[in-house]
Amino acid sequence: MPRAKKLTEKRLDIIPLGSAARRQNTERRRFRLASLQADGTCAHSYDTDWTEEKALRLPVWLAGQPDVIRTAAELNALLRLANTELGHGNATPAGRERAIRARGVGVGRWHGRLDQGELMGPGYIVVRGLVDPKDCATLLKESQHQFSLHQQGQLSALRKVHAASSGGAATLHSLARAALRDTLSAGARDAWDRAIKRVSEHAGHGDLSSDEALNVCADGMARQEWHQDSTVSLAYIVALSDEAAPTQFVQVRELWIDVMLTPKAARMEFLRRAWDAAATSTVGSAGSVGSASSLHAGDLLSFYTQRIHRAPPPPPAGSPRYTLFGAFCRQGKTEGAPLLADTWERIWGAFVN
Repeated sequence: MPRAKKLTEKRLDIIPLGSAARRQNTERRRFRLASLQADGTCAHSYDTDWTEEKALRLPVWLAGQPDVIRTAAELNALLRLANTELGHGNATPAGRERAIRARGVGVGRWHGRLDQGELMGPGYIVVRGLVDPKDCATLLKESQHQFSLHQQGQLSALRKVHAASSGGAATLHSLARAALRDTLSAGARDAWDRAIKRVSEHAGHGDLSSDEALNVCADGMARQEWHQDSTVSLAYIVALSDEAAPTQFVQVRELWIDVMLTPKAARMEFLRRAWDAAATSTVGSAGSVGSASSLHAGDLLSFYTQRIHRAPPPPPAGSPRYTLFGAFCRQGKTEGAPLLADTWERIWGAFVN
């Protein structure tokens, strides 16, 4: 039996389809994912075609996936996941209707009971003392214990958050709740449940919280870049200790848009203005960067994940910053690669050309 043609030398690769001339003369990009197998053959996914804007984001998204050999079935599953997480097919009348239905979670849909104008204006809403400080103290102690275990290499669920690439330096480290299921103390489990119940009730989303994790930022970690998250949802951060610096948001002289419900041309023009603002934004520069005042244990910060934002700078040595993170979306939606400035420039270049 003849051996399959070797399409790639990589364990995960994008194989373009069609002639070079045809690819140059269409706004669609046909491709498949491929993976070099241990025996030198190549497994590949089903063929698909995406808009150029969406296809340009795929390499960055793939860079955040594990660099392992995959079967055809696994490549198909990965491509379906990428299609879902990178999709921007909702900015048409029919697509907007589907998006509204798909995102109809809780009171007021994605933003729940929270004021959408504040989320689209300053970009965030802070509620002081929402979570019981005693529960925060319990979770802080548990965080210190869990991260110490992982840093010693005893456990393997430690994850980088928003590194620029799969090999990039971490801007935060995260431990997902699911990965801690068997190692959390009973007291921490109860405190976590109570904290999420308070946040969910406040937001009007019942028990729809997902992607919950303990996060830490410490001295020596990389400075986080301006970015948009890979999903469109309401995310939240609960401070677990006092005097915690808050998330920062690029400010523009207009209300932010709901990107999934905005036609493409208007969305792209708005984001062009927003990313231009991000390119020149520094703290204290005529209000171009907004943030709340310091957070204390139990304070809640909620934000729209498509706002251009970044974590605050790493704290001084000896003062790591611990937080509880979560979002109201489908499980796993916040784990995709973020949209960074360089990726945005490629998307914009493809749009205008």
